[in-house]
Amino acid sequence: KGDVVNANLFPDNKIKDAVIRGNASVRQTTAERVTTIGAPELNAAFNQLRQLQEANAIGQSVVEIVPNDTKDYSRVTVNAIRGIGILLKGEGLIDTIRTDGRTTIQLNAPNSTPEAANKRVTADAVTTFFNANGKDISKTEAVGDAELYVEPLNAGIKNYRTTINAPRFDCEFFPTGNNARVCIAGKKAKAVRVPTVTAAGHGPQTLVADQLTANFSPRSNDVESLNASGNSKFTELDRNAIARQMTFTQADETVRLRGGEPTVWDSRARAKAGEIDLDVRNNRSYLRGGVSTTYYSQKQMKGSAPFAATDKPVFVTSQTAEFDNVAETATFVTNARGWQDNNYVRGDKIFVDQSAGKFMAEGNVQSLLYNAKVKQKGKESTVPTSAAATSMTYDRDKRLLQYRTSVDIRQGTDRITAASADVYLNENNEVSKTIAETNVLITQPARRATGDWAQYTAEDETAILRGNPAVIDDAENGSSQSAQLTFFMRDNRVVSEGKPKQNTSGRTRSVYKVKPQ
Repeated sequence: KGDVVNANLFPDNKIKDAVIRGNASVRQTTAERVTTIGAPELNAAFNQLRQLQEANAIGQSVVEIVPNDTKDYSRVTVNAIRGIGILLKGEGLIDTIRTDGRTTIQLNAPNSTPEAANKRVTADAVTTFFNANGKDISKTEAVGDAELYVEPLNAGIKNYRTTINAPRFDCEFFPTGNNARVCIAGKKAKAVRVPTVTAAGHGPQTLVADQLTANFSPRSNDVESLNASGNSKFTELDRNAIARQMTFTQADETVRLRGGEPTVWDSRARAKAGEIDLDVRNNRSYLRGGVSTTYYSQKQMKGSAPFAATDKPVFVTSQTAEFDNVAETATFVTNARGWQDNNYVRGDKIFVDQSAGKFMAEGNVQSLLYNAKVKQKGKESTVPTSAAATSMTYDRDKRLLQYRTSVDIRQGTDRITAASADVYLNENNEVSKTIAETNVLITQPARRATGDWAQYTAEDETAILRGNPAVIDDAENGSSQSAQLTFFMRDNRVVSEGKPKQNTSGRTRSVYKVKPQ
């Protein structure tokens, strides 16, 4: 129909071809669907079987394919600025739909699932091919400033509006239903996912790459996965990631980084590994293979590491790592090592809790974290102190290092071994006090001390030793034993106390060596 219709007829007065001008439209109805073409001008041609063979719409044109089966089939709407051409094969069977000028193809999916989504493809020109049965779309080629927009029909915490831009799209469809199965975006593609429900710690997600492939769910028609290849980059709020290839899967909302030295970073830290998985829903990161992490400064770690300089970076390496950005924790496993300048701690596992200000190492722990001030021959000097143990914990608020099991602390030529030791540090990461307990052994050149408990105070270089009994053996000055011994290191003097509070029945014994005249 139209304002003006000029038609040529077959001998049986059936339409052979027609030119329709002014509000022109052609409608063809079959058992499966209704196809309607509308434009300012239409040219229609019919075959010998009196079936519509070709229709060309000129000007601002629209084609609508409305399925009678609205449960499984999407409704297709094509809009083009300059025109649309349709080739058919048999009654109501479409071969191709070609457009001219800026084109939009809208695929409205049945709202049969909570994740159901509509799709829209926009480009300068679009060609749509149908299957051999002429009923179902086979593939679509969208060329020129192409855009694919996926819009969920329902808002939800897992539902995102997805927009993909590229110079070209090539989309393949499922065998039935006029539902896209996969769309391959051309060079320099960009995907933006915007959440339909606002949630703390989440925002628009951007994925760019040399090529993007979007795979769609046959159940919901929403994006099932995004595959990025070549110079891939992902961003969300403060979080960034790069790799040669990335794969996003909607089922677990995870971005997997592979190839080209995968790297993640934010305003506080940067990490590299052989493989990285980003759980964007729970804001966690999983790193495997040669993990290398840089915290930009100790201050940005909220002082949770046992290092002195607040404005210098802290480095941590391991074989695997896990970051929880919400809880502000990090776990480094297998050959873990953290350091700043010359200070370090290593172990089988390192755990960092920035919120609580805790730094923990477990398994074969070795550390060089603090200094001790000593006076020798009237001169004060600073001596680095190393420690080994089965585990170590640093408490930021208490400025306390706790070593547990098989503790071995070395300070210059001095050495302390015990079952446990607590080391209290000052603001300069220098030892202020050390308390060791259980099977305490202190060795110095020509001196050996044993006990159950010992306390060393750096300010006056005094060591208090308790035991049953506590014993100090001096190669030059003899030996002393008592329930409690106080050793004044500066004066090389020992004071015995037989009855401390811990042991009211203690006795004192001293053996002095007389030096020959």
